[in-house]
Amino acid sequence: DREFKFEVIEHEYANTTDDKFIFKACKNCGAGYLDPQPDVTALGIIYPPNYYANVLESQAIAGADDMRAMSGFYKKIGLAILRLRLRPLTRHIQLGPNTTWLDIGCGHGWVLETLNEVYGAKGVGLDMSETAVAHCRRRGIEAYAGRFEDFEPDDKVKFDFIHSSHVIEHVSSPYEYMRKCWDLLKPGGLCVFVTPNIATPEA
Repeated sequence: DREFKFEVIEHEYANTTDDKFIFKACKNCGAGYLDPQPDVTALGIIYPPNYYANVLESQAIAGADDMRAMSGFYKKIGLAILRLRLRPLTRHIQLGPNTTWLDIGCGHGWVLETLNEVYGAKGVGLDMSETAVAHCRRRGIEAYAGRFEDFEPDDKVKFDFIHSSHVIEHVSSPYEYMRKCWDLLKPGGLCVFVTPNIATPEA
């Protein structure tokens, strides 16, 4: 049971498309989406090389050595923030060296690296950016390039913990996305989805 909300156009990037898109929302749960949905083959147009996440990622990769050479102040702040973010999760799952976990949309691997430093948990990264994945691998992080929907772990590996930050709102089917996460979880495992809130003043 849906209703028309907005007719929207690209407003941040000049090198994507001039097409107009219809934004609708479910009257019951409030979930918003484009209808009709862009085809998966349009991902390269929707997320151009200057897409903000790609730019931030490139800056982070380019400045990684400089950041490590600093006094460690920024690293300490980052670790403190991560601990705060993860504290509620520790009521539901024990994070430690034996925790197997997957970071969907891992970027240049900061969360993978810091979770390993804080809890000793060694995770697996997945990202659409081959550049980011190559950077992770150079630092000894296991990572794979591609869409989560196409991801097939070796030897049918399952995970204790799956982390997905600001990814689920970009996929064609959130249901299928969550279903695959469920299939990849061990019994008693935990999956966390972080996503923007479309009810905020900013949205």
